Amino acid sequence: MTTDTIIAPSTPPGVSGLAIIRISGSACQEVLLKALNCERGESHIMKYGRFLDVRTGEMLDRLNYVFMAAPKTSTGEDVLELFPHGNPLLIKRILESVLSNKKIRMAEPGEFTRRALEHGKLDLTQAEGLLSFIHAGNEYALKNARQVMNGALSKPLAELKATMDSLSAQLELDVDFVEEEDEPDYQSWKPLLENIKDRLHTLLDSWEIGKRLNYEPKVAFFGKPNAGKSSLINTLIKQDRLLVSTTPGTTRDYVEVPVNLESGRVVLVDTAGIGDSEDVLNDQVRSKTEEMLQMADFKIWVTDGTANDQELNNSDEFDLWVSNKSDMNGFIPGKGLSTSAVNGEGISELLHRLNQVLLSKLSGSEDAVLVSERQYFCIKMALENLNNALSVINQAPAVEILAFELRQARNELDNLLGRYSPDDTLNTIFSHFCIGK
Repeated sequence: MTTDTIIAPSTPPGVSGLAIIRISGSACQEVLLKALNCERGESHIMKYGRFLDVRTGEMLDRLNYVFMAAPKTSTGEDVLELFPHGNPLLIKRILESVLSNKKIRMAEPGEFTRRALEHGKLDLTQAEGLLSFIHAGNEYALKNARQVMNGALSKPLAELKATMDSLSAQLELDVDFVEEEDEPDYQSWKPLLENIKDRLHTLLDSWEIGKRLNYEPKVAFFGKPNAGKSSLINTLIKQDRLLVSTTPGTTRDYVEVPVNLESGRVVLVDTAGIGDSEDVLNDQVRSKTEEMLQMADFKIWVTDGTANDQELNNSDEFDLWVSNKSDMNGFIPGKGLSTSAVNGEGISELLHRLNQVLLSKLSGSEDAVLVSERQYFCIKMALENLNNALSVINQAPAVEILAFELRQARNELDNLLGRYSPDDTLNTIFSHFCIGK
């Protein structure tokens, strides 16, 4: 456990009305006194004052700030949060001023959350829930991550761990006094182990739901050159993100762009137009498009409603047919959804369909489900140890074998909860956090 005081901005780079800078550690009080000319005062009370550059005495900003005294803070340490105006030059000056104190350094990614773990403010499953909460791509993943962050996995896991600790203590006692005690009552242990196994299996199976919740579906737009695929996607995302030209073949490779629908985020994929093969490059372009179509979760066939390309030989190769350019003269409605990137016809309906098909029908669970592959493998390993114990229990084995297997299963749950996780595991997890969280 480190004793350094750390600082980092918690808002993304760029201009904004306000920004947030977090400081955690014992040197918070020095920042209060020297930069804000404020004694410690009351904890958890928002104040307003001048922030001075401690090197020059120059006033850098008038800002709100709040000091929170340990241990009733998110990290378990003294915490000072500053809310300056969101000018990147100002943020840089404030950081430089605070970092002139040699007791303070820049935080590493996820270090605030890691300190919360070290001070017992949360366990590792909750930390992973927090990471999932920040990155959740749909409302179902957000709800589940919130549950995990608030301890919905931690509580049943801690209960299972307590049951295993009690049983393990009995087994270890039998090991110590194996020559003095009667023959161990293996059959009384079996239902206890079976119950633990069933509960762990339920959690293990929930990873299938967890994977679906954290996956962003890909929607591929494909069709002949100049059908208006890029224009259509630009309209859907409300940005001129993709290059548009009347020259056929402008898009030469697929391009992915995210879009937020009513229930969450999906990825729209603009593919190169599929036309008659003319040269080696066109063959490669077609190959790339077909490769993306194989990976797509939903395929939209886009046709130019003003041209004679309203048919597709293999009608089972797409999920939705869009007849584009409905605003133009000579448009002939096809069998699919009529759309226009110019006047917006059909755009709302298209977004609604994507939301209904790809997000609204996500199969969730009222109970919290696993949010990381690490959680899955920890439970899987614990189950293997329990299965090993159950496979030999009818053979009246040496009690040392059962004690060993149960001890290994307990270690996996400790690792899952972050009680005895190796540093490389923690480093990997927290490296995925933002600096400032």
